[in-house]
Amino acid sequence: IIVAKIGRSDAGARASLRHTGSIAGTYAAYQAAFRRHGVIEAADIDEMVDLAAAFSLHRDRLPGGKRVGIGTASGGGGGWLADVCVDAGLTLPLLDAKTRALLDRTIPSYGSSQNPVDATAQAIVQAGYSELMRLIAGSPEVDSVIMVVSARIVASFEKEQHALTEVARESAKPIFL
Repeated sequence: IIVAKIGRSDAGARASLRHTGSIAGTYAAYQAAFRRHGVIEAADIDEMVDLAAAFSLHRDRLPGGKRVGIGTASGGGGGWLADVCVDAGLTLPLLDAKTRALLDRTIPSYGSSQNPVDATAQAIVQAGYSELMRLIAGSPEVDSVIMVVSARIVASFEKEQHALTEVARESAKPIFL
């Protein structure tokens, strides 16, 4: 169940009371009930739709837990997404030594094979997003993979379309771009 709780603020609670004639209840009480019963709270309608789409697309392979692996060509993008994931209650474990060794074969010394994986643009050009996705998804330390991609150059996605599809199809873990 995905909900967007109306009446989180004092003003929102007043509006709810005026509209329905009943008290909205404390937001903390709702949050506790949501956590207890596995209800997913979205901030707004856009997030509700995004979550519903993700569940619909990956209904046969939902994450086995809250451990996320992030891959990116940009350290800034990886750091930003890491903060967003942690704020959402997810974790970003360090990747296992075997996966990191495989990544380090592709990533230049100024990149990082930790998590988030900062492959750098150089590694993306050489190996592609699909190879980075495959390696991160292969780590036993993660339950899902999120790739921060630049869609500026359509030709790069057209070149990788088949490989991206194959990695996503073969992975038992959901992968989001």
